[in-house]
Amino acid sequence: MVFVRPPSQSAGDDGIVLSIAYISIASKDLSAEELSALVDQSAASNARDGITGMLVYHAGQFMQVIEGPEEAIKALMLRIRRDPRHHDVYELFRRPVTEREFPTWTMTLCNSEALTVKDRSVLSDYLHQVRAGTGVGADREDAARFGTALLEQFCKAMLRHRPC
Repeated sequence: MVFVRPPSQSAGDDGIVLSIAYISIASKDLSAEELSALVDQSAASNARDGITGMLVYHAGQFMQVIEGPEEAIKALMLRIRRDPRHHDVYELFRRPVTEREFPTWTMTLCNSEALTVKDRSVLSDYLHQVRAGTGVGADREDAARFGTALLEQFCKAMLRHRPC
């Protein structure tokens, strides 16, 4: 897990940042070393570009929130969509926000093994429903709200164990 303070640049001139959440499928199972390298590389790039966020990896799937200056986020999403380490990128939401959810993390990894069994089960069900378009996944706004709530819950659990 990486905790890196972001640069002082936190928003555009108007104080608004773009926040995007997405899920995707890993092209192959990633080892702990590969995940760590991915997060370290992302944290360095994100610090340079004024981007913060959180990545969850579970059962070969990613769920991520990224937030920062609009042009930097759009450029990052283009790189994410082209990255061969995953596919089937599905945006849960894309919205302007005045306050970041993860203001102190240029990138952090929440590996599902650090979650409780109940949280892993909820995450598995959520990812399946979004992919299948059933349950909470049947409505994009519901899926976005539920996904955001999951990420916030994971973030709070991580902060209890490893405060910034």
